[in-house]
Amino acid sequence: SLEDVLDGGFMEVVVSVLSMTRWGIQMNFDTALDVLKPTPMDPGLTSKEMSLLATNLSVFRLREFGDAGYWWTGGIVLLLMGIVLRVGAFMGLRFMHRDKQV
Repeated sequence: SLEDVLDGGFMEVVVSVLSMTRWGIQMNFDTALDVLKPTPMDPGLTSKEMSLLATNLSVFRLREFGDAGYWWTGGIVLLLMGIVLRVGAFMGLRFMHRDKQV
């Protein structure tokens, strides 16, 4: 669960660095909250769902870069992950198995 993984420890670092969905889901969740503006006291929500909403809000809004906001924070991290992935792939293609390249 989010509480176990994103508690500020080692697992949070691993998930934040390696998982693109961690940042993409944060962007979608926070945008949905801003656009739809659900009321936490909605009679259709169970106590478990209300608790989960409060947990998600505290976890997702906690990890922002200064005043960048949730959208720019997620976008910057995803952009950096994409750049690192492509540079790593290029290096792998360029320098691995050089004797077998045409």
